[in-house]
Amino acid sequence: MKPCLELLNYYISLMQTPIKHFEPYLPEQNLWNYAHRGVFRGGNMPWAHLNLTWNVQAANLGDVEGGTASIHEKFWNPGKRELLPYLATWRWRMKGFWEGMEERGRHGCV
Repeated sequence: MKPCLELLNYYISLMQTPIKHFEPYLPEQNLWNYAHRGVFRGGNMPWAHLNLTWNVQAANLGDVEGGTASIHEKFWNPGKRELLPYLATWRWRMKGFWEGMEERGRHGCV
């Protein structure tokens, strides 16, 4: 996997699509569902699931301990309560990162 400017430009162009094609309530998810709807639904870019080493939905502690790169989970209400400590650690790391960026910005170091 790698970023692709051509694909990003395609996504941006879809933002000009009339709202009847995809609901804006979950903007990125619905945009991607529309963009990658597959040939049988009128599209030309079908999608495929990522390998479980990259992303897991409905994760459990075994997935985390097994080294998956990312999990699709809400830190405030995970599907498996056993993930709370893991998710809390990442939440605070993220919060600390952004607080550090704000502090650097106040001192002109960005």
